[in-house]
Amino acid sequence: MNQFLDNPDLTLEPSVDSIRLQTQQSLKYIEEFFGTLNEQKVSFPADTKALRSLFSEKLPTEKNPFEALLKTIFEKALPAGINLPSPGYLAYIPVGSMFETAVADFITAAINRWPGLYEFAPAFIEIEKSVVRWLCEIMGMPEGSSGILTSGGSLANFTAVYTARVNKLPEEFFSGTLYVSNQAHHSVLKAARLAGFPKRCIKLISIDDQCRIRINELKNAIASDKAQNLKPFLIIGNAGTTNTGAIDDLDELAKICKTENMWFHVDAAWAGAFRLTDHGKKLMNGIERADSITFDPHKALYTSFGSGALLVKDIRTLKKAHTMDAAYLPSVDEDLETMNPSQIGPELSRNLRGLQTWLPLKLHGIGPFKNNMEEKLELTFWATEQLKAIPNLAIVTKPQTSIVTFTAVKQGASQETINALNKEILAKANADGRILLSGTTINDRFVIRLVPFGFRTHKPTVQLALDFIRKAFGETR
Repeated sequence: MNQFLDNPDLTLEPSVDSIRLQTQQSLKYIEEFFGTLNEQKVSFPADTKALRSLFSEKLPTEKNPFEALLKTIFEKALPAGINLPSPGYLAYIPVGSMFETAVADFITAAINRWPGLYEFAPAFIEIEKSVVRWLCEIMGMPEGSSGILTSGGSLANFTAVYTARVNKLPEEFFSGTLYVSNQAHHSVLKAARLAGFPKRCIKLISIDDQCRIRINELKNAIASDKAQNLKPFLIIGNAGTTNTGAIDDLDELAKICKTENMWFHVDAAWAGAFRLTDHGKKLMNGIERADSITFDPHKALYTSFGSGALLVKDIRTLKKAHTMDAAYLPSVDEDLETMNPSQIGPELSRNLRGLQTWLPLKLHGIGPFKNNMEEKLELTFWATEQLKAIPNLAIVTKPQTSIVTFTAVKQGASQETINALNKEILAKANADGRILLSGTTINDRFVIRLVPFGFRTHKPTVQLALDFIRKAFGETR
């Protein structure tokens, strides 16, 4: 009893020398990883049985040398799965993050400030506020717009749907109906369910030949629901779908929401940064009129995972939906300028999220990010023209952002046969391991996707991918 009062165990309080040694040892492996990135494969086959055997251990009771643990991480865990930072990663979004965000994450975890209430981390919350204002500026939102940094698009979409529900519907909200295209990210549908809406309240609207929501069908659905004494309250538009990068007619959606007194939310999680370009501004006309926007820096601005954002036109809508008092918490300042993240979002425990975006934007300025978006558009448009020249290949959806989809063409073949053919071509194109493409299904058609979005991806890598695609088409009949 009381054996530790005068002789505490100080193992968890390392010396400065120990901290320095662990940092240096870690950096050696990290440098090796980045130094060989261009030579690494994009995907690594995983020996699942061996991995389970290695990591299915009982609670450790013995000490392990730090460098031995690093070897396990970098030599056993890392060479399994998908290598997102690789230039040849052309499959999905997000891609690998900038090294500067790793530094920001390291600092964030080391100081471990709690940003739930302003008084606990005032300077870091001011940094978060700055980041939110910058993102609002990128989206062209009006002066005074604000928001909250989230763990990603899923939490941002959930927060948006819940906030719309609280601000547009009564407590008995089951007559409320919300509208999305059938290309909406699955997190949008999950958000609606988590916000309490049964499936019958979620109206899926079909798409046109470029995967954009059909405006007339949407208008008819709203009118029909109103005639049945339902309450249309929310439209969710896409500014870059995950499947094809399609951008809905946001200006028209904004007009409908204004006429019908509905909440207008836009999911711009990954493609939002294309608004830095003239092309993106034109396609996203109307996004600035949204009540809320999902924007993920860990996709659109190449920061590390856990860096999302929900931007809102009026911060009071978030406060109305999320403010909650508790006796054990300090009193909350009602001043709109004093942001308390725990009072404008669903999380109480959360990490500092501002540094991951603040540090690289302050370090580089917005210019290189704009240039990257311009380059990715040029790469995608150029690749599309190259694809058109491949025999027996047809473009399915022309790129609006940095995704192009294509399919094999075979005279007289059924869609089932074409789907199987596309899967065979995809496997052959990816077989070398230096590039990774992906596939998706659009209206029962399995198509191949080329996504040159990563900041490390440039023309030589896309040219290599095109070479593999040509070879795969040539070998597949």
